[in-house]
Amino acid sequence: QIKWPPNTLVVSVNRGGETIFPRADTRLEADDRVMVMADPASEQALRTFLEGSQQFLSEFGDVDKT
Repeated sequence: QIKWPPNTLVVSVNRGGETIFPRADTRLEADDRVMVMADPASEQALRTFLEGSQQFLSEFGDVDKT
């Protein structure tokens, strides 16, 4: 489960041209495009979080921890 920064909300996920409105059990996949709303005070934390996630995936690929 992803621990998003405080005061952020994943609004939608675009996967292969299809829009998904995520629920608690929605899993993100490689090449998903994610629309996120965030409180302005949380914007920098969200950017840092996403940049770190992108770097992790480029180094280690899609990791399934189940």
